[in-house]
Amino acid sequence: MNRPLQDHLPMPLKLAFVLRLHQDSQQPGRGLCGSVEHLISGWRAEFANLLELQRRLEEMLSRLPASDSETRQPQE
Repeated sequence: MNRPLQDHLPMPLKLAFVLRLHQDSQQPGRGLCGSVEHLISGWRAEFANLLELQRRLEEMLSRLPASDSETRQPQE
């Protein structure tokens, strides 16, 4: 049985994102579209497909300070 990911690895709060999918993402053949927001900074970007989502996430991650090693867990 697979253990949940949070049991294995720290989930830094600085790497938390909110993914919002547009209602058109439910349409067959449409693919994913919507927006992604970095939880801490509030940076937000829209995407029209999975490749754009990946690029937006990479752009946001590249803007984060590399020296910050924060690993706080979000409160439940």
